[in-house]
Amino acid sequence: QFNDKLPLFIFAWGLDPLKAVNKTSYNQAIQTLNHHREDIIYNNASVVIWVSPIVYADLSEMAPDFMDWHTFVDFSFSDEIPYLIKQEQHYRQLLTDPDLPLILRQDFDNQLRSVRQRLKQIRIRKNASQYEYDVFIHYAVEDYSFASNLAYHLRLRALSVYFDWDYPEDGVNPQQYDEAIENSKKMISVWSPSYFDQPSVLEIAVRFVNTNHEIRTMNRPYIPILFRQCTPSPLFNQIPIIDFTNEDDFYIQLYNVIRALDIDTPFLDMDTSFMEYQAEGIDLYATNHSNQFINDIGKIFASLGFFVKRNVTFQDEHIDLLIEQKSIVMSVQFVVKCFTSFVDVAEFDQIVSLKKQSMYQYIVVSLKRVCSKMCFPFLKNKTLNV
Repeated sequence: QFNDKLPLFIFAWGLDPLKAVNKTSYNQAIQTLNHHREDIIYNNASVVIWVSPIVYADLSEMAPDFMDWHTFVDFSFSDEIPYLIKQEQHYRQLLTDPDLPLILRQDFDNQLRSVRQRLKQIRIRKNASQYEYDVFIHYAVEDYSFASNLAYHLRLRALSVYFDWDYPEDGVNPQQYDEAIENSKKMISVWSPSYFDQPSVLEIAVRFVNTNHEIRTMNRPYIPILFRQCTPSPLFNQIPIIDFTNEDDFYIQLYNVIRALDIDTPFLDMDTSFMEYQAEGIDLYATNHSNQFINDIGKIFASLGFFVKRNVTFQDEHIDLLIEQKSIVMSVQFVVKCFTSFVDVAEFDQIVSLKKQSMYQYIVVSLKRVCSKMCFPFLKNKTLNV
Protein backbone atom coordinates (compact mmCIF):
# COMPACT_ATOMS: atom_id res chain seq x y z
CA GLN A 1 0.00 0.00 0.00
CA PHE A 2 2.99 2.31 0.45
CA ASN A 3 3.81 1.91 -3.27
CA ASP A 4 7.49 1.11 -2.55
CA LYS A 5 7.78 4.33 -0.53
CA LEU A 6 7.94 3.61 3.20
CA PRO A 7 7.37 6.38 5.75
CA LEU A 8 9.90 7.37 8.42
CA PHE A 9 7.91 5.48 11.02
CA ILE A 10 4.67 3.54 11.48
CA PHE A 11 2.55 4.04 14.61
CA ALA A 12 0.12 1.15 15.22
CA TRP A 13 -2.48 0.92 17.97
CA GLY A 14 -5.94 -0.55 18.38
CA LEU A 15 -5.13 -4.26 18.50
CA ASP A 16 -6.68 -4.60 21.97
CA PRO A 17 -10.21 -3.40 21.07
CA LEU A 18 -9.99 -5.35 17.79
CA LYS A 19 -9.45 -8.58 19.74
CA ALA A 20 -12.62 -7.92 21.76
CA VAL A 21 -14.70 -7.14 18.65
CA ASN A 22 -13.46 -9.57 16.00
CA LYS A 23 -11.05 -12.38 16.91
CA THR A 24 -10.58 -13.41 13.26
CA SER A 25 -9.57 -9.90 12.15
CA TYR A 26 -7.33 -9.62 15.19
CA ASN A 27 -5.44 -12.83 14.27
CA GLN A 28 -5.12 -11.67 10.67
CA ALA A 29 -3.75 -8.29 11.82
CA ILE A 30 -1.07 -9.97 13.96
CA GLN A 31 -0.15 -12.39 11.16
CA THR A 32 0.16 -9.51 8.66
CA LEU A 33 2.28 -7.49 11.10
CA ASN A 34 4.59 -10.42 11.67
CA HIS A 35 4.75 -11.30 7.96
CA HIS A 36 5.83 -7.83 6.82
CA ARG A 37 8.07 -6.83 9.72
CA GLU A 38 11.32 -7.74 7.95
CA ASP A 39 10.34 -5.61 4.94
CA ILE A 40 9.73 -2.67 7.27
CA ILE A 41 12.92 -3.10 9.32
CA TYR A 42 15.24 -3.57 6.34
CA ASN A 43 13.90 -0.37 4.77
CA ASN A 44 14.89 1.62 7.89
CA ALA A 45 11.37 2.46 8.98
CA SER A 46 10.72 2.64 12.71
CA VAL A 47 7.65 0.80 13.97
CA VAL A 48 5.87 1.85 17.16
CA ILE A 49 3.32 -0.71 18.35
CA TRP A 50 1.11 0.14 21.32
CA VAL A 51 0.00 -3.14 22.91
CA SER A 52 -1.21 -4.48 26.24
CA PRO A 53 0.55 -7.42 27.97
CA ILE A 54 -2.15 -9.74 26.57
CA VAL A 55 -1.50 -8.72 22.95
CA TYR A 56 2.24 -8.79 23.58
CA ALA A 57 1.89 -12.40 24.77
CA ASP A 58 0.01 -13.30 21.57
CA LEU A 59 2.72 -11.65 19.44
CA SER A 60 5.46 -13.47 21.37
CA GLU A 61 3.69 -16.79 20.89
CA MET A 62 3.41 -16.24 17.15
CA ALA A 63 6.94 -14.80 16.82
CA PRO A 64 9.32 -16.04 19.57
CA ASP A 65 12.01 -13.63 18.29
CA PHE A 66 9.71 -10.63 18.83
CA MET A 67 12.16 -9.11 21.32
CA ASP A 68 14.79 -8.99 18.54
CA TRP A 69 12.88 -6.29 16.65
CA HIS A 70 15.59 -3.63 16.95
CA THR A 71 14.54 -1.91 20.22
CA PHE A 72 11.57 -2.94 22.33
CA VAL A 73 10.51 -0.45 25.02
CA ASP A 74 8.25 -1.58 27.83
CA PHE A 75 5.91 1.14 29.11
CA SER A 76 4.49 -0.49 32.23
CA PHE A 77 2.10 1.37 34.49
CA SER A 78 2.42 1.64 38.27
CA ASP A 79 -0.17 3.03 40.66
CA GLU A 80 2.02 3.17 43.75
CA ILE A 81 4.52 5.87 42.77
CA PRO A 82 2.03 8.60 41.73
CA TYR A 83 -0.07 7.77 44.79
CA LEU A 84 2.93 8.15 47.12
CA ILE A 85 4.00 11.42 45.49
CA LYS A 86 0.51 12.88 45.82
CA GLN A 87 0.45 11.76 49.46
CA GLU A 88 3.80 13.43 50.05
CA GLN A 89 2.55 16.67 48.52
CA HIS A 90 -0.62 16.46 50.63
CA TYR A 91 1.25 16.07 53.94
CA ARG A 92 3.74 18.80 53.07
CA GLN A 93 0.84 21.15 52.41
CA LEU A 94 -0.82 20.27 55.73
CA LEU A 95 2.41 20.92 57.64
CA THR A 96 2.60 24.50 56.33
CA ASP A 97 -0.39 25.47 58.49
CA PRO A 98 1.04 27.51 61.44
CA ASP A 99 -2.09 26.83 63.54
CA LEU A 100 -1.91 23.05 63.20
CA PRO A 101 -2.22 21.38 66.65
CA LEU A 102 0.98 19.76 67.89
CA ILE A 103 -0.46 16.24 68.04
CA LEU A 104 -1.63 16.47 64.40
CA ARG A 105 1.69 17.99 63.33
CA GLN A 106 3.56 15.04 64.82
CA ASP A 107 1.20 12.57 63.18
CA PHE A 108 1.45 14.24 59.75
CA ASP A 109 5.23 14.49 60.09
CA ASN A 110 5.44 10.75 60.81
CA GLN A 111 3.19 10.01 57.83
CA LEU A 112 5.39 12.18 55.61
CA ARG A 113 8.55 10.41 56.78
CA SER A 114 6.91 7.04 56.07
CA VAL A 115 5.91 8.06 52.54
CA ARG A 116 9.41 9.42 51.81
CA GLN A 117 11.02 6.26 53.16
CA ARG A 118 8.90 4.14 50.81
CA LEU A 119 9.79 6.39 47.85
CA LYS A 120 13.46 6.08 48.76
CA GLN A 121 13.18 2.28 48.83
CA ILE A 122 11.66 2.30 45.34
CA ARG A 123 14.31 4.73 44.12
CA ILE A 124 17.21 2.66 45.49
CA ARG A 125 15.70 -0.51 44.03
CA LYS A 126 15.30 1.17 40.63
CA ASN A 127 18.73 2.79 40.56
CA ALA A 128 21.20 -0.06 40.40
CA SER A 129 23.94 2.40 39.53
CA GLN A 130 26.44 4.73 41.19
CA TYR A 131 23.80 7.51 41.41
CA GLU A 132 21.11 7.84 44.04
CA TYR A 133 19.15 10.41 42.00
CA ASP A 134 18.33 10.67 38.32
CA VAL A 135 18.47 14.47 38.25
CA PHE A 136 19.26 17.47 40.43
CA ILE A 137 17.15 20.60 39.73
CA HIS A 138 18.95 23.89 40.38
CA TYR A 139 17.13 27.24 40.30
CA ALA A 140 16.87 30.75 41.77
CA VAL A 141 14.51 31.09 44.73
CA GLU A 142 12.31 33.46 42.68
CA ASP A 143 11.53 30.54 40.33
CA TYR A 144 10.62 28.04 43.07
CA SER A 145 7.01 27.63 41.93
CA PHE A 146 7.98 26.57 38.39
CA ALA A 147 10.89 24.40 39.57
CA SER A 148 8.78 22.56 42.15
CA ASN A 149 6.05 21.93 39.55
CA LEU A 150 8.65 20.51 37.16
CA ALA A 151 10.09 18.30 39.90
CA TYR A 152 6.59 17.08 40.81
CA HIS A 153 5.82 16.03 37.21
CA LEU A 154 9.18 14.28 36.82
CA ARG A 155 8.62 12.35 40.04
CA LEU A 156 5.15 11.34 38.86
CA ARG A 157 6.95 9.64 35.99
CA ALA A 158 9.09 7.64 38.42
CA LEU A 159 12.23 9.76 38.06
CA SER A 160 14.13 10.30 41.30
CA VAL A 161 14.63 14.05 41.71
CA TYR A 162 16.96 15.81 44.14
CA PHE A 163 15.03 18.94 45.11
CA ASP A 164 14.97 21.44 47.98
CA TRP A 165 11.94 19.83 49.61
CA ASP A 166 14.30 17.10 50.83
CA TYR A 167 15.39 19.73 53.37
CA PRO A 168 12.14 21.59 54.15
CA GLU A 169 13.25 22.96 57.53
CA ASP A 170 16.88 23.99 57.12
CA GLY A 171 17.09 24.77 53.42
CA VAL A 172 20.00 23.62 51.24
CA ASN A 173 23.54 24.69 52.10
CA PRO A 174 26.55 24.62 49.70
CA GLN A 175 27.72 21.27 51.05
CA GLN A 176 24.34 19.72 50.24
CA TYR A 177 24.56 21.16 46.71
CA ASP A 178 27.88 19.34 46.29
CA GLU A 179 26.24 16.13 47.52
CA ALA A 180 23.34 16.66 45.11
CA ILE A 181 25.69 17.03 42.14
CA GLU A 182 27.79 14.05 43.19
CA ASN A 183 24.80 11.78 43.73
CA SER A 184 22.75 12.83 40.68
CA LYS A 185 23.19 11.44 37.19
CA LYS A 186 22.27 14.74 35.51
CA MET A 187 21.64 18.38 36.40
CA ILE A 188 18.84 20.69 35.28
CA SER A 189 19.22 24.47 35.58
CA VAL A 190 16.13 26.70 35.44
CA TRP A 191 17.34 29.74 33.51
CA SER A 192 15.81 33.14 34.16
CA PRO A 193 17.08 36.71 34.79
CA SER A 194 17.18 35.89 38.52
CA TYR A 195 19.37 32.84 37.88
CA PHE A 196 22.09 34.88 36.15
CA ASP A 197 21.78 37.93 38.42
CA GLN A 198 22.84 36.02 41.55
CA PRO A 199 26.55 35.01 41.63
CA SER A 200 26.02 32.46 44.41
CA VAL A 201 23.38 30.66 42.28
CA LEU A 202 25.30 30.87 39.01
CA GLU A 203 28.48 29.59 40.68
CA ILE A 204 26.98 26.09 41.08
CA ALA A 205 26.24 25.77 37.34
CA VAL A 206 29.60 27.27 36.33
CA ARG A 207 31.45 24.78 38.54
CA PHE A 208 29.43 21.88 37.12
CA VAL A 209 30.08 22.91 33.49
CA ASN A 210 33.79 23.54 34.06
CA THR A 211 34.37 20.18 35.74
CA ASN A 212 32.30 17.99 33.41
CA HIS A 213 34.11 17.02 30.22
CA GLU A 214 30.98 15.55 28.56
CA ILE A 215 28.96 18.75 28.84
CA ARG A 216 28.48 19.21 25.08
CA THR A 217 28.14 15.55 24.12
CA MET A 218 24.99 13.64 23.20
CA ASN A 219 24.94 12.28 26.76
CA ARG A 220 23.80 15.74 27.96
CA PRO A 221 24.70 15.64 31.68
CA TYR A 222 23.74 19.34 31.92
CA ILE A 223 20.24 20.32 30.74
CA PRO A 224 19.37 24.05 30.80
CA ILE A 225 15.68 24.95 30.85
CA LEU A 226 14.71 28.42 29.67
CA PHE A 227 11.92 29.57 31.99
CA ARG A 228 12.16 33.33 31.37
CA GLN A 229 13.96 35.14 28.56
CA CYS A 230 17.47 36.07 29.69
CA THR A 231 21.06 36.48 28.50
CA PRO A 232 23.16 33.46 29.53
CA SER A 233 26.87 33.62 30.22
CA PRO A 234 29.10 32.88 27.16
CA LEU A 235 30.30 29.81 29.06
CA PHE A 236 26.99 28.14 28.16
CA ASN A 237 27.23 28.75 24.41
CA GLN A 238 26.38 25.75 22.19
CA ILE A 239 24.70 23.87 25.03
CA PRO A 240 21.19 22.83 23.82
CA ILE A 241 18.36 24.34 25.87
CA ILE A 242 14.71 23.33 26.30
CA ASP A 243 12.33 26.28 25.96
CA PHE A 244 9.55 26.54 28.57
CA THR A 245 8.82 30.24 27.97
CA ASN A 246 5.43 29.40 26.41
CA GLU A 247 3.21 28.04 29.19
CA ASP A 248 0.97 26.24 26.65
CA ASP A 249 3.92 24.03 25.68
CA PHE A 250 4.63 22.74 29.19
CA TYR A 251 3.70 19.08 28.59
CA ILE A 252 5.36 18.90 25.18
CA GLN A 253 8.59 20.32 26.60
CA LEU A 254 8.26 18.02 29.61
CA TYR A 255 8.57 15.07 27.20
CA ASN A 256 11.67 16.73 25.73
CA VAL A 257 13.15 16.92 29.24
CA ILE A 258 12.37 13.24 29.89
CA ARG A 259 13.95 12.29 26.57
CA ALA A 260 17.06 14.39 27.30
CA LEU A 261 17.41 12.67 30.68
CA ASP A 262 17.49 9.35 28.78
CA ILE A 263 16.64 7.27 31.84
CA ASP A 264 14.49 4.13 31.89
CA THR A 265 11.37 4.65 34.00
CA PRO A 266 9.04 1.89 35.23
CA PHE A 267 6.01 3.65 33.82
CA LEU A 268 4.97 6.52 31.57
CA ASP A 269 2.02 8.71 32.56
CA MET A 270 0.39 9.60 29.24
CA ASP A 271 -2.90 11.31 28.53
CA THR A 272 -4.60 8.84 26.19
CA SER A 273 -7.80 10.82 25.77
CA PHE A 274 -6.91 11.43 22.11
CA MET A 275 -7.13 7.66 21.55
CA GLU A 276 -10.56 7.38 23.13
CA TYR A 277 -12.51 10.31 21.72
CA GLN A 278 -14.17 8.29 18.94
CA ALA A 279 -15.25 5.46 21.23
CA GLU A 280 -16.70 7.93 23.73
CA GLY A 281 -18.51 9.85 21.01
CA ILE A 282 -16.93 13.11 22.16
CA ASP A 283 -15.47 15.51 19.62
CA LEU A 284 -12.32 16.74 21.36
CA TYR A 285 -11.09 18.20 18.05
CA ALA A 286 -13.92 20.61 17.30
CA THR A 287 -11.99 22.95 15.00
CA ASN A 288 -9.90 22.19 11.94
CA HIS A 289 -6.70 23.38 13.61
CA SER A 290 -7.57 22.14 17.10
CA ASN A 291 -4.96 22.90 19.78
CA GLN A 292 -5.84 19.59 21.45
CA PHE A 293 -5.09 17.65 18.26
CA ILE A 294 -1.82 19.54 17.71
CA ASN A 295 -0.76 18.84 21.31
CA ASP A 296 -1.54 15.13 20.91
CA ILE A 297 0.45 14.87 17.67
CA GLY A 298 3.28 16.73 19.40
CA LYS A 299 3.26 14.17 22.24
CA ILE A 300 3.54 11.31 19.75
CA PHE A 301 6.51 12.89 17.97
CA ALA A 302 8.16 13.70 21.32
CA SER A 303 7.75 10.08 22.47
CA LEU A 304 9.41 8.99 19.19
CA GLY A 305 12.54 11.01 19.97
CA PHE A 306 11.91 14.34 18.21
CA PHE A 307 12.43 17.76 19.77
CA VAL A 308 9.05 19.51 19.57
CA LYS A 309 8.22 23.25 19.46
CA ARG A 310 4.82 24.95 19.36
CA ASN A 311 3.78 28.31 17.88
CA VAL A 312 6.93 29.20 15.92
CA THR A 313 7.11 32.15 13.49
CA PHE A 314 9.42 31.95 10.46
CA GLN A 315 9.41 34.51 7.62
CA ASP A 316 5.95 35.74 8.69
CA GLU A 317 4.60 32.18 8.60
CA HIS A 318 2.97 30.92 11.80
CA ILE A 319 3.94 27.28 12.45
CA ASP A 320 1.73 25.31 14.83
CA LEU A 321 4.16 22.45 15.26
CA LEU A 322 7.88 22.25 14.44
CA ILE A 323 9.79 19.02 15.10
CA GLU A 324 13.51 18.43 14.93
CA GLN A 325 15.56 15.27 14.65
CA LYS A 326 19.07 15.81 16.00
CA SER A 327 22.21 13.77 15.63
CA ILE A 328 25.91 14.40 16.18
CA VAL A 329 26.36 15.04 12.45
CA MET A 330 23.30 17.15 11.61
CA SER A 331 19.76 18.10 12.50
CA VAL A 332 16.65 18.02 10.28
CA GLN A 333 13.55 20.12 10.92
CA PHE A 334 9.99 19.42 9.80
CA VAL A 335 6.88 21.58 9.80
CA VAL A 336 3.92 19.42 10.83
CA LYS A 337 0.56 20.62 9.47
CA CYS A 338 -2.30 19.13 11.48
CA PHE A 339 -5.87 18.93 10.16
CA THR A 340 -8.92 17.39 11.80
CA SER A 341 -10.93 17.50 8.58
CA PHE A 342 -10.51 16.57 4.91
CA VAL A 343 -7.51 18.33 3.32
CA ASP A 344 -8.78 19.72 0.02
CA VAL A 345 -6.93 20.88 -3.12
CA ALA A 346 -6.84 24.54 -2.07
CA GLU A 347 -5.18 23.70 1.24
CA PHE A 348 -2.78 21.38 -0.55
CA ASP A 349 -1.75 24.11 -3.02
CA GLN A 350 -1.19 26.52 -0.14
CA ILE A 351 1.06 24.02 1.65
CA VAL A 352 3.09 23.36 -1.51
CA SER A 353 3.50 27.14 -1.98
CA LEU A 354 4.80 27.48 1.56
CA LYS A 355 7.12 24.50 1.06
CA LYS A 356 8.74 26.13 -1.99
CA GLN A 357 9.53 29.27 0.04
CA SER A 358 10.65 27.46 3.19
CA MET A 359 13.85 25.83 4.41
CA TYR A 360 11.83 23.12 6.19
CA GLN A 361 10.52 19.72 5.17
CA TYR A 362 6.74 19.39 5.56
CA ILE A 363 4.63 16.63 7.11
CA VAL A 364 0.83 16.63 6.80
CA VAL A 365 -1.26 14.82 9.43
CA SER A 366 -5.02 14.51 8.97
CA LEU A 367 -7.66 12.70 10.99
CA LYS A 368 -9.56 12.18 7.75
CA ARG A 369 -8.67 11.83 4.09
CA VAL A 370 -6.45 14.03 1.95
CA CYS A 371 -7.14 15.01 -1.66
CA SER A 372 -5.83 12.67 -4.35
CA LYS A 373 -3.54 15.44 -5.61
CA MET A 374 -1.57 15.07 -2.36
CA CYS A 375 -0.85 11.38 -2.75
CA PHE A 376 1.83 9.26 -4.34
CA PRO A 377 3.05 11.28 -7.34
CA PHE A 378 4.10 14.04 -4.96
CA LEU A 379 5.47 11.62 -2.41
CA LYS A 380 7.78 10.18 -5.06
CA ASN A 381 9.09 13.68 -5.75
CA LYS A 382 9.48 14.23 -1.99
CA THR A 383 7.35 17.36 -2.13
CA LEU A 384 5.45 16.44 1.02
CA ASN A 385 5.19 13.69 3.58
CA VAL A 386 1.54 12.75 4.18
